[in-house]
Amino acid sequence: MVLLENDAFLTELTKLYERTRAKGSVSCVMKITKPTNKPRPKGTKRPDPTLEEIRAPGSEYGVLVRASDGKRKVSTFVKPEKASKFSKSYQTIQLAYLDGLSAETKKKKKKPTAKAKKP
Repeated sequence: MVLLENDAFLTELTKLYERTRAKGSVSCVMKITKPTNKPRPKGTKRPDPTLEEIRAPGSEYGVLVRASDGKRKVSTFVKPEKASKFSKSYQTIQLAYLDGLSAETKKKKKKPTAKAKKP
């Protein structure tokens, strides 16, 4: 997985959507995390941060954003200071490529008709 700068990630995300426009899909995931790459021993979990820890000024927490089309994976780490600018750009790209969605049509169920038996 490639960790990119925010602007480069948005460019690559646009390319992923363009490649899968005719056929395929892109999955995007967001996760609140710290930017540490320290390995952890198996069986140990990180403690879940509280909302106060995440929102504290100078906090190390940010958002890890990942996108994949099944073949190529890209990701970026968004710091809290740049979150509003990134989210606006991310939203614009997401809305631009929503045209591939199709509305589901509800099928009407046919009621079974009672046939009269002839003696």
